[in-house]
Amino acid sequence: MELMYRALWQESRLDPEASIRETLSNWSAPQSVEVLNASGDSGLAVTEMRSSFERDRRVTIRVTRRDEKQYVWVDVENFSSSTELESMDKIQSLIQDLIDDSEKNHGNPRRGEIRFQSRVQIAGPAAVKLIPQSNRKAAIICIAHDPLREEDQKKLAKLLAQQFAGSALVVYLPPGDLGRFQNGIGSHLSLYPGEIRIYPPATKDSRNVISIPPISAANIQKTKHEKISARVLQALQSSLVATPVPQVCEEGARLLRGFQSPDDQKMQDRKNIDFENLLKENERLRQTVASLHSDRDHDLEAIDHLEDQLRNTKRMMQESEDWWRGLLDEESAKRVAAEEERTDVELRFIDFALSENLKRMRKESVYSISSITEALERGRTVLRKVEIPHNVSNMLEDLEGNQRSRTWGRSIWDALLAFNVFAESQFNGNFLKWCETSGDAFVWHAQNISMRESETVHSNERLKSQRILPVATELDPTGKIFMEAHLKFGGTSAPRLYFFDDSKGVTGKIHIGGLDPHSRWENTTT
Repeated sequence: MELMYRALWQESRLDPEASIRETLSNWSAPQSVEVLNASGDSGLAVTEMRSSFERDRRVTIRVTRRDEKQYVWVDVENFSSSTELESMDKIQSLIQDLIDDSEKNHGNPRRGEIRFQSRVQIAGPAAVKLIPQSNRKAAIICIAHDPLREEDQKKLAKLLAQQFAGSALVVYLPPGDLGRFQNGIGSHLSLYPGEIRIYPPATKDSRNVISIPPISAANIQKTKHEKISARVLQALQSSLVATPVPQVCEEGARLLRGFQSPDDQKMQDRKNIDFENLLKENERLRQTVASLHSDRDHDLEAIDHLEDQLRNTKRMMQESEDWWRGLLDEESAKRVAAEEERTDVELRFIDFALSENLKRMRKESVYSISSITEALERGRTVLRKVEIPHNVSNMLEDLEGNQRSRTWGRSIWDALLAFNVFAESQFNGNFLKWCETSGDAFVWHAQNISMRESETVHSNERLKSQRILPVATELDPTGKIFMEAHLKFGGTSAPRLYFFDDSKGVTGKIHIGGLDPHSRWENTTT
């Protein structure tokens, strides 16, 4: 024999046996109902009604009364090896009928502080109060509203309330109540919109609230209501069949076993012994279950302790990691500083070496020039940042005929090199400033550079027109532009070189506009 299902509640009606028998008879028809009545000491009275509603399955209802306490106790027993729950809907419908009949006749069916109904209860605050109680004798099933399928969720809640009448308090949590429930019960026992969570009855000596992980909204959405109900039953069955009965109910059961054959003392003794053995076995099993729950509670405490240790270990590891990271960052900063210092020394050495090398290269390049014409042609060929028009000079033959032409050619090439390096450098200042302050190996003689003409030249159209010199049309569409910046090579017969700085402009170049003797460009001196 296996106990499949149990429901137990207190009843306030006077003499409810006739009404309960009628309900059981209608439910079990055409199967008959066996009825036993017995009375004992101290006002104990018990009525047992029994019906084998299916093959190998039996339902027993006992109404036990002493003084003002009255209990209705329903057990469903299975005498076969099968443990399937397919007929539980029928059993649950019987218990629903019994609860509805009691409610209708003011029986106030209840277990402890929990009142049983076959209707959904909107009792979020009550659930928050009841769930943590260590003496709670009935299960609580909470169904959270689902904003995506509100009506369907309400239908499911209604079904669960009907099927678990007499076994559990079924609570529906609408939006406002759900938020208050979450805040009141704590995150470890809470649930989210669309979920169902089951809180089995509290067990003796249990120090923690028992709860079953919630059924998710996604799972509920894709599962039929009947299967959800079966899952809830499966989750609750072990706690329902382990429900301890009050002492008065046990006394009533003993009274019934002895009363069945009052004239057969041997049979009565055997049944009493068998019943006592069953009670002892039942108590032993209940103690085993309680012990397992206690062990589980200890295990949960151990897990909490281990989790605390793990958190502390993680914190210590994080602190250690932060310390090592700080140490490594400090060491890395020192290495970077040392590397930067070493690099700076190396760069200064390289700069010095390059500077000396460039000076030597510049000197060799300058001394390779043999004429002004060669300087101009080489400039046009190799200097990317210097623009030299072919009509740059009107008196080139006169310059070349002078005995100092080679010297002038080398000085001109030296100046063209300086122009090219200056334009490449993108120096923040003009050519004169670069030559004065940059310290570059290719700077030209700053004392021989003039970046402006006199006010006389600016105010005299004839003098100014002499300095409107040829440039690339890319710089000026007219092919000419006023130039006043020039290089001086010394003496009246020595050449002057007029240039225009567009190194930071459209062309990015230095434009050479004129190279002729000083006498070509009149000024106040001439």
